[in-house]
Amino acid sequence: MPSPRSPQAQRLRRKRLLSWVPTTIVALLCIGVVIAAIAVGDSWWSEPEPEAAVDQQAADGASLFTQAGVDFLTRQGELRVKLRDDALSAGELGLEPDGERTIEPLVPVRAIVLGEEGTFSIELVDAFTLITEDDELVALRTGPAGPRTWGTAMGSVRSVAPSWGWTTEHLEQLDEDLTAASRGSDAYSAELPLVTTNGARVGARIDVDTRASSVTVTYTFRTL
Repeated sequence: MPSPRSPQAQRLRRKRLLSWVPTTIVALLCIGVVIAAIAVGDSWWSEPEPEAAVDQQAADGASLFTQAGVDFLTRQGELRVKLRDDALSAGELGLEPDGERTIEPLVPVRAIVLGEEGTFSIELVDAFTLITEDDELVALRTGPAGPRTWGTAMGSVRSVAPSWGWTTEHLEQLDEDLTAASRGSDAYSAELPLVTTNGARVGARIDVDTRASSVTVTYTFRTL
């Protein structure tokens, strides 16, 4: 039998010690997974209808744009913006007093815009830009998520045109403008005019990139 202090005995002790290391690491990882699962299970992320905390949503139901607010609107699946006189200030919403901020939620959400006299709604937006001036939220720019074809893009515009204030003549002019802009260019765009409806101003722009086979629709909502 080797001496307890001999090199051979020391090597045996190191082997026994090292043999426990992988098992210990696995055990610690398992404990960490269990703790994380419990934490998520107890959080509002796992609730079917989570109740907003004061830092996640404004008292009037409008979305906040702090990190907590963006997390909540993403989990809730709904962006709510007020372009009204009684809207909160930009600072209270978590925005800069002057500037633009683009936010891309982890998953597409429904956008609801409240004007002075009515609302606008767009299903499944994956990015939106908030525009502020003099500590007021004055505009929202957004559009339907995902790559779109010419047919789906024009279909989106035509579906909202009657209720958002665009006439048949506006749509015909948009089509003519796009056709004219497409001559000799791989990337082109055209716009619908700003019209007033639901107590707000709304405009639309279609961008086409034939190289990327991409057609996008962007709506802009502004205060009066």
